[in-house]
Amino acid sequence: MAAGGLRIQILNWNSQIGHECTLGFNVKLPGDTVLYGVTNSHCTSVQGSVNNDSYYQPHNIDSYPNRLGVEYADPGYVAMPNEPQCFYQHLCRSADAALIRYDTASQGAWGKIARPTSYGYGGQGINLTR
Repeated sequence: MAAGGLRIQILNWNSQIGHECTLGFNVKLPGDTVLYGVTNSHCTSVQGSVNNDSYYQPHNIDSYPNRLGVEYADPGYVAMPNEPQCFYQHLCRSADAALIRYDTASQGAWGKIARPTSYGYGGQGINLTR
C-alpha cells in the first residue's frame, strides 16, 4: 500500500531501471474516485512530458511484482512572462510535480504517511496507523 514518504523507483519507457525517489502524498482529481500519487517531476525519465514511466517499490524491481502505477501527468514548460522567477525567454512551470496513477485503487493509502518500523538503511516495514 502506497503512502506518502514511500521510497519508489522508476522503470522508464525503454525498460531501463532509473533512480530512486520519494512518493510525496496521495491525491484525487476533482470529480474522480481514482487515487494518484504525487512525486517530483525530476523523478521522471523526462521532465515536463508524460513518457509512460512505471513506478515500483525498489527492493524487488527486477521481478516486477511491486509495481505501483504509471506516470499519468507531468505538465510541460511554458513561457511565464509575468513570473519574476521565470527569466526572459525561458520556459518554466509552477511546480516540480508529476502524478502516478495507481494500477489498483487499493494501492493508495488515503491520508497516510509511511512511518518506518526500524531505523537505518533498508528498514523492513512501515506503520500506516497515522
